[in-house]
Amino acid sequence: GLCDSGLVQRVEDALAEVGLPVQSGGLAPEEVYEAMKTDKKWQRGESRFVLLRGMCQPEIVRGVAREDVLAVLDALR
Repeated sequence: GLCDSGLVQRVEDALAEVGLPVQSGGLAPEEVYEAMKTDKKWQRGESRFVLLRGMCQPEIVRGVAREDVLAVLDALR
């Protein structure tokens, strides 16, 4: 709900155009979530994500709920 659905398609098209994946290749969401905890963007046990509000409008979002992250990871399978 941070950006409109049109942006999602524009980003997916841009990634595909340069040969980058837009799906996770069937990785298990729980395993990806656990691996994310080792990333430098996690601080003091709290997640931080760089998300797009609009094209070229990044926003750092802290404390994204585990269930929300898992839902997005599952949708990307």
